[in-house]
Amino acid sequence: MKNILANLEYIKDLAWSEVFEIWRADEEGSAAWEAHWRERGFDSWEEWRERYVGPLKLRERGWKLYRVIEPAKTVPLWRGGPFKSWVEKFYDGEAAPAFEELMKKPELREHDGLRRMAKDFPKETTVSAVMTDDGIVVVEGMHRCCAVTLGAAEGRDVAKSFYLALGDHLPGELEVVGRFKK
Repeated sequence: MKNILANLEYIKDLAWSEVFEIWRADEEGSAAWEAHWRERGFDSWEEWRERYVGPLKLRERGWKLYRVIEPAKTVPLWRGGPFKSWVEKFYDGEAAPAFEELMKKPELREHDGLRRMAKDFPKETTVSAVMTDDGIVVVEGMHRCCAVTLGAAEGRDVAKSFYLALGDHLPGELEVVGRFKK
């Protein structure tokens, strides 16, 4: 395995509460995410997202913030998270495929939302991931990582200011999560 911390510049340590607030800032005000959690019967974004925290052992991890150097070269090597819908639709039996493998799938490469995001990528963004035996596995920011990988596959570096909140390795596999209902 390549040095998975290559192309990461350490910024500072983070508390889990800070990581959760980064996650909240990226999703809570989104009409699409609100529709998603309301459909599942939750009263708030936080109530819904808390269902992911325990199974992925996010509170138990130590967290660090990194600036990602050359996101177009780095992000495609990271792995997709253990989300039921992604696992069932795109993983073809693999536990956590690399984004460069995921983006070879026509249904993702041609996905209108990912294409729009790759064209109009946020000026600054932070995704969250955890360290595993297989490398860096994204637990928040799947679409942004796909968009960066799509841009890279087309010879474009779409992410200018890209950060990673990275949780320490814990023994064991990540539990597949998602489709939670209240």
